Amino acid sequence: MTFGSTVRLEDEAGKEVRYWIVGSDEADPARGRISIHSPLARTLIGKHVGDNVTAQLPGGKKTFDILEVNFAWSD
Repeated sequence: MTFGSTVRLEDEAGKEVRYWIVGSDEADPARGRISIHSPLARTLIGKHVGDNVTAQLPGGKKTFDILEVNFAWSD
């Protein structure tokens, strides 16, 4: 996973989320666009589908399974 990647994740509770890793000026977390400099994006860079990651987020540690990477993004 790199800058510009789209990613679909599943958290410990089974909730799926999707993000697009973008530049700081394009970030809009409410729309799923996270900055390359965000804690979650930094944790995801270099990872692959099937990996399990734990990110230190502002609300505490959260673990995700990476389900899909680089799918077509549509709003």
